[in-house]
Amino acid sequence: MRVNIQKPSTYPFPADEGMYIPASMETDIALKLVNITRLGGNYGDCNDGVEFRKLYNTTYTRRACQSFCQMSTVFKDCSCFDVYWEEFAFSENKNLKPCRSKTEITCLLDIERKYYAGNLTCSCVNPCSEASYRKVSSQRQWPSNEYARVLLEWVCDRDIKTCEILRNDLDKLWAVNNNFLKLNIYFEDLNFENITETAEIEVSLT
Repeated sequence: MRVNIQKPSTYPFPADEGMYIPASMETDIALKLVNITRLGGNYGDCNDGVEFRKLYNTTYTRRACQSFCQMSTVFKDCSCFDVYWEEFAFSENKNLKPCRSKTEITCLLDIERKYYAGNLTCSCVNPCSEASYRKVSSQRQWPSNEYARVLLEWVCDRDIKTCEILRNDLDKLWAVNNNFLKLNIYFEDLNFENITETAEIEVSLT
């Protein structure tokens, strides 16, 4: 399983930012919230996210801005969408179709090359306010052979077909274990970290 943890209302990117959670293991993910506030204006560029939310109905992040810029360019220049972006594409234009022909795929790949080479004109500065989660993970073998039998009985009470498949592997409990995983996500502590930009030299307007 692949899990992505992000602030609510931000667009998830599990393929790029997620983490794998293996079967037959118990995984703990401890989180620490980090809030970053940037001044912007005379002290540097940042995006307040207001216009971005109006356009895409999601919170502005630099990653989302870059990806949406790439996909919007594909929609405009190729008149189709990358199949991996179907949900976003339909939110933009329900009449768009996936890129399938040779011409469309060539167009799509050309834009991807420009994107990764930094040649697409995308104004994606840091957000003026952002929240991220610092993550620490640990794992252990799970479940034990004894507890695997308990889990199997729980499955059998709910899904007869799956139960019959798993019962065939009772002489190979490792195979049964490969059908289960356990994931615990929690805050490491109730404290959080604030990083705030402040002006070292104030600008005097006279």
